[in-house]
Amino acid sequence: MMRVIPVILACLAVMLPLLGSQVLFFPAAWGQALAFRILVSLCLVFALFQIRQWPDFLARLVQAKSVLIPLGSFATILLLALLFSEDRYMSFWGLPTRAWGIAQLIPLFLFALFVFLFLRKTDWKWVWGSALAAGLAMALVALSQQQGWFSDALVQYPRPPGTLGNSIFLGMYLLSLTLIAFSFAFANIGNPESRRGKGFFRLLLTAISAILAGGVLLSLSRGALFGLGAGLLFFFALFPGKSRIPRFFTLFLLVGGIALFLFINAAPNPFPEFPLASNMWDRLQSENLLDQARILGWQSVLQGVAEKPFLGYGPYNSFIPFNAHFNPVLTEVTGSTGYWDTAHNEFLDILAGSGALGLLAYLGFLGALLWQLEKAKLRDPNQKFLLHGMQTVLVGQHVALLFFPNTFATSLIFFLAIGYSLSLISKPLIHADIKPTQANPHKSAVSALICVLLIFFNWQITVVPLFINRDINKASILAESNQCEPALALGEQTLQQGTFINYYSRLRYVDLISACMGRAKTNVLELSGKAVASLQKEVAVRPKEPRTWILLGGYTNNLAAASKDESEKLALLDQARSAFEKAYALSPGRPELFAEWANTELLAGNQAAAKEKTTRCLLLDGNYSFCWFQLALEKAKTGDNAGAMRDLNQFENAKGRYELQGEGKVLQMAQAFTSAKEKPYEELAKLYLALTKIRPNNPQYFASLAAAYRELGQYLNARDTARIVAKLQPENQQAVDQFLQTLPPQYR
Repeated sequence: MMRVIPVILACLAVMLPLLGSQVLFFPAAWGQALAFRILVSLCLVFALFQIRQWPDFLARLVQAKSVLIPLGSFATILLLALLFSEDRYMSFWGLPTRAWGIAQLIPLFLFALFVFLFLRKTDWKWVWGSALAAGLAMALVALSQQQGWFSDALVQYPRPPGTLGNSIFLGMYLLSLTLIAFSFAFANIGNPESRRGKGFFRLLLTAISAILAGGVLLSLSRGALFGLGAGLLFFFALFPGKSRIPRFFTLFLLVGGIALFLFINAAPNPFPEFPLASNMWDRLQSENLLDQARILGWQSVLQGVAEKPFLGYGPYNSFIPFNAHFNPVLTEVTGSTGYWDTAHNEFLDILAGSGALGLLAYLGFLGALLWQLEKAKLRDPNQKFLLHGMQTVLVGQHVALLFFPNTFATSLIFFLAIGYSLSLISKPLIHADIKPTQANPHKSAVSALICVLLIFFNWQITVVPLFINRDINKASILAESNQCEPALALGEQTLQQGTFINYYSRLRYVDLISACMGRAKTNVLELSGKAVASLQKEVAVRPKEPRTWILLGGYTNNLAAASKDESEKLALLDQARSAFEKAYALSPGRPELFAEWANTELLAGNQAAAKEKTTRCLLLDGNYSFCWFQLALEKAKTGDNAGAMRDLNQFENAKGRYELQGEGKVLQMAQAFTSAKEKPYEELAKLYLALTKIRPNNPQYFASLAAAYRELGQYLNARDTARIVAKLQPENQQAVDQFLQTLPPQYR
């Protein structure tokens, strides 16, 4: 019975990527990693009570020293880089959004050692069978998401993420399992005695690999396809044996791949009515093969690496060099804010996180593992196909990792492959010949104490954070459904528990404030104060994150704008400037930084400084809509309405949206236009419409919008908007009736 426990634990572990929930286990990688941490703790408990019965435990490790020493060297350099990390919180704990950090990496290392030490040769077929079953289930989920099946339970996606939260990670995960199934098809895992049995297993595993490869295609991940192609080329080109058939397949793959690529780039898209095929066709065009965003990101990270080449910035801190050398062209290419926490290249992430020493140590470990697998082919020719298959998996995985980082599911398969490779290159443990040692009461007491500590450990850093994160997710769902009061109350509750996840809780709480600003009964000033208080704690924990400093400065601007005490206002503006200066030191190429900074100077009445900041913003990104709005606001405040209107046209050309500029700025613009002799009612209508979206419970905004509609001759809109005022303020029904009397009779 005891021998079955490691198998059960390993099988449960490889099924964890299927774990998903929008509340308890979200983000997906975070929930899966926490559940895995509990399983690894159970593995440790089992190991504690079994080690004393296996006196050759150390000898087993010594057998694999040629791989374990390079792996240990890499781990040592990671810990050294952690010691000198510029953001130790991120390096050790990471964030739930990615489930990275040394705290997540340690259980993976321990798991690889556990399966190496405690799984027998005959056990592995059950573990890999469970992993492939999980992969098949994942592929089915992805297909259902892509086709819109089971719409009551699954959300439809053009690029399905499965249960991993990201289509790229889905592609990487299924790529690894595809190569494993394909390799095992030739190695006949399970090794049935009959020829018929061997053929059946080969056919079954080939079919499984084909289904999993279909899942890779569904992900539309070019990196995963490159990894799959590289893995297959490696498999056939270096296939052990004298047969010429694998060489033929190598030539076929090369010639066929090149011909297909040339055809795709020469012929028009033949699948315009089939979204999946059409998208893949477009993504394989030569101009789209390596997207510009990745190249720009790699350049930024490499510039930073040159400044800290030896130990880097600390594990999982690629965001630091990326931000320091951020290229604003990236936002134009991607259409996003451009805040990356990874170089989207595993090797660059290692280089940035632990320097050249870390990357060399990792490559040394990888080379040692591949070489030992190669040497094992000579020692045990009967396993040469299986050993070659594991080499194929490692090569395919790492080619794909040139284009994106690991996540929990992909790391799990990688470390499982490490454990399996170690077992292949080592002599098996002969369990039957080992005599259990006498029970030692002192050892038993120590083991029991460690078990108690593991229970406490899991409660504090696994179970409690899991339920705190559940409440954060519930609060976000409430905010999305416009239930801001309970959402904010629940968000505040998550801040009261002192765990390592507090940083993330405060970050999400600020997101709740942003989502509920203007929609909650709590006024903007009070919410801004709470945001500032949370962000001040955030920057104390992670002072290297520029986005937090920018948010802190922006919310401090809100407090300054509402302050009626001049000295208090000036003090708040100084605090905002200080926050922006910190952000500038960390990431000088951020246009949004200068947009917010310009607002600080505008609130201070320093028109020249405000214009200088806005100009710098537009020099960085001439299509940054927020800066065009800021420039228009500066001109409107000085009475230059014509200039303000020109800038607002540029704002609209840059696809700017008034409701995203913040209530304070939009209101200031509306007030400036209202005080003009010739009022631009068309712009006023747009501004007040945006204000009603920001604050849908503010009757004054609807009243001003109704007046603007009346002046524009849009009487039907004026009437309907005025009636909203009456609903929001029934006590002002008489004033609304008087307004309606000013409209033409047919619209009253």
